Amino acid sequence: MRKIAEVCAPPIPPAWSPDGSTLALCAYTDYEHAYEWNDVHVITIRADGSGAKRVWTRSLDRLCQIYMATDIKPFGAAHSPPLWSPDGRRIYFLASDRGNGRLYSVTLPEGEISPLTHGAEVILDFHGRPDTGRFALLIADPDDPGDIFTCAVDPARGTLVEEKRRLTTMNQTHLEGIAIGRTEEVTLPSFDGTPIHGFVLYPPDFDRTKKYPLILEMHGGPHILSGNIFFHEYHVLSGAGFIVATFNHRGSQGYGEDFAAAIARDWGRIDYQDLMACVDRLCERPYVDEERLGVAGGSYGGYMTMWIVTQTDRFKAAVSFRAVSNLYSVAGTADMGFDNAREYGAQPWEDREHLFRMSPISHVQNVTTPILIVQAEEDLRCPIEQAEQFYFAL
Repeated sequence: MRKIAEVCAPPIPPAWSPDGSTLALCAYTDYEHAYEWNDVHVITIRADGSGAKRVWTRSLDRLCQIYMATDIKPFGAAHSPPLWSPDGRRIYFLASDRGNGRLYSVTLPEGEISPLTHGAEVILDFHGRPDTGRFALLIADPDDPGDIFTCAVDPARGTLVEEKRRLTTMNQTHLEGIAIGRTEEVTLPSFDGTPIHGFVLYPPDFDRTKKYPLILEMHGGPHILSGNIFFHEYHVLSGAGFIVATFNHRGSQGYGEDFAAAIARDWGRIDYQDLMACVDRLCERPYVDEERLGVAGGSYGGYMTMWIVTQTDRFKAAVSFRAVSNLYSVAGTADMGFDNAREYGAQPWEDREHLFRMSPISHVQNVTTPILIVQAEEDLRCPIEQAEQFYFAL
């Protein structure tokens, strides 16, 4: 065994080229300056270790992996490896784009990138026989937790020649007799005019002449995204008569590296402003009852829930799941604590005031909103002591 290259990559297996000379993998191009998963690209490395690694998807400016906020799959993650064409001149891969998970191809050596799927959906996994052009796709959308589809690609040209066709209806019996609310994609202006993309789920019996309470739900990460995918939690709330809104504020992936990096070393400022601006826009709609607003989220979304109730009293209730409340102390108790300095901007001994400024615990004296704090005892990423600090401070 010998090392042929040093790379940092998510848990996605590499793929051998047909002639065995090259490995393709999804990996960071610059780990020190990668904002979590947003710098993951399709790269190739010579199997003998010679030559430099080649990055093929930088022009796409999208995460070449799926990390989607959902509860139908752990982390909403797709770990499908890249797939080579038989002649070694094309690589197929998944990428996140504006709340969708899509199948793409890139040509070698030209580097031309083409999307092969286009729907309002998330491809959670794929596999294929490029020699025949047949692909199997695991696809979910806001109304369906997921089924297997097939499509066909011209093996020589890499273009789609047969649209997706459903093979399974695994969830049909579970969905029969259940009313599913409508999901609306929205793009709303933030305080500075930046467009913020999001999703609004309405109650199944929605009547626009009535008023409804609204719950703002926030994804974790912070550099993952909400999207066109089924989320049981959201549908339970929708079925109970709530409008559920979730947004890909700055810091989310799927909109380019600059958009994702906008909150690096500066949590709780522009992300908070984006979310409040979107809530403002929704409250202008006559069917939203701005006197009955709720807020909830998990992981970074739990952090943001705590942050929001320290900054405003506009929400009548809040639920924080598996949050971090103190960016100073979490460095020494979380599994990635000290490694997160590149995201937070400093180690605890370098800039204590900076970390406290971004910590909800530093503003806890402002809280008047009733808040339920839910934490898992064995969560290593967001330790229970973070919830205990905020609870006892209240």
